[in-house]
Amino acid sequence: MTDKKSLRRQCLDERNAVPEAEKVKTDRKIRENLLELKEYGESSLILTYVSAGSETATEEIILDALGRGKSVAVPYIEGREMSFRFIRSLSDLTEGSFGIPTSKLDEPVCDFSSCLCVTPALCADLSFHRLGYGGGYYDRFFEKQNDIFRAVLCPERFVFESIPSEAHDITAHCIITESTIRRCY
Repeated sequence: MTDKKSLRRQCLDERNAVPEAEKVKTDRKIRENLLELKEYGESSLILTYVSAGSETATEEIILDALGRGKSVAVPYIEGREMSFRFIRSLSDLTEGSFGIPTSKLDEPVCDFSSCLCVTPALCADLSFHRLGYGGGYYDRFFEKQNDIFRAVLCPERFVFESIPSEAHDITAHCIITESTIRRCY
């Protein structure tokens, strides 16, 4: 089995090589599947990464959630910890740690009830593990907030039978691709 570092590089290289038209089509189908998810409809708070580069696009997800009157919050990095801060529009975004867009509002989320977290992944597997960028931010956050419904967005080509995982890796509740929604229950 490939180690995490090598698999990250391989997936990032492959993801960056996907033609733009194919990426747009795949992202749209993933978004449509997420928006049909029962847990998305029932959640009053959507935690979501703000996509950058070749990541599965989240801007339309953010706009949909805000349009439905849901609260939206995005990651905020302080040292080795990640929290989430509210946004009311895309204009509330600014460049944060690692060049990742974050909220410029000083309004941290304290109540995570009725919440769904749209979670990024370079790849995932059929046991609901995800491979991120290697900082462990989401795993540490989910360790503290383990009742949050975790929905991983990942193109089907990056869902493998198995990926390297460790005991501290927190699994997803579902993996959403352009062709299916896989649930762990």
